[in-house]
Amino acid sequence: MLGLPSCKEVTEQSSQLLDEQLSGWPKFKLRLHLMMCDRCRRYQQQMRLTSATIRYWMKGKPMPEKVKQRILERLESEGDCHH
Repeated sequence: MLGLPSCKEVTEQSSQLLDEQLSGWPKFKLRLHLMMCDRCRRYQQQMRLTSATIRYWMKGKPMPEKVKQRILERLESEGDCHH
């Protein structure tokens, strides 16, 4: 078939996808897997949120309480996603 990556491979490549280090066929296969796998999609969303949070803090800006609460709620609601 298409040789889609396994869930383990998707989690290993998630940071590369966020950093725009994947291109072409590998990126297409990873995105196709994410369209079909709810758990990996949630994991990727968590990675995106974590990355955005770290970038925000690195700019030395205080985290607004609303944002902090939203992050905590999302992580708690998706905390059952384990790979």
